[in-house]
Amino acid sequence: MHCFAYTSATPPRVIAGPGPIAMASEPGANRIAIAMLEWCSVPSIRQNGQNDFSVATWDGTSFVSIDDIDGTPAVDYTTRVGAMPVGVAWAAGTAIAVYEDASTLSWATWTTSGWTLRSVAAQSPSLPVVAGFQLLQLPTNDVMLLIEDVNQSLWARRFDGSAFSDANAGAAVAASLYVAGGRPFGALVEP
Repeated sequence: MHCFAYTSATPPRVIAGPGPIAMASEPGANRIAIAMLEWCSVPSIRQNGQNDFSVATWDGTSFVSIDDIDGTPAVDYTTRVGAMPVGVAWAAGTAIAVYEDASTLSWATWTTSGWTLRSVAAQSPSLPVVAGFQLLQLPTNDVMLLIEDVNQSLWARRFDGSAFSDANAGAAVAASLYVAGGRPFGALVEP
């Protein structure tokens, strides 16, 4: 995983610092999935692979999968400091990591064979620019993905271990949220 990109100037200047990191432990196992976005505000560097979406899996003893799975996200995340455009959770032994890439829901999955970048998840209606993600492990082994957008709406998508589906008939779950600048939010699932 990349952590920093910097110039060769003296002194070096950090131009792609670490961005948000999300972690989730697999229920009943020693595994942890990690997803990270790297911030980079310089367009030429961002487009040359320094604005990365990276993932990793810890098996309780060591990292078994570390992958810079998307080296070219098209988003300048530095314009939304405080946003959480990345998330990770487990669904029936499969880790799922999500991130925003140019107003799309991009995602990857991990099984014992490693991480795989998936096709962009279809959204209906299409999402405006995303402010943050929150993934919740449900008692059914599914994952609920809550998406807060910069238009002050909260959306919900359900992941069943293989695909996303809409959780509210194509409508936002809530509107008129406080989103100034894209603030992180939290949610809990009660047993």
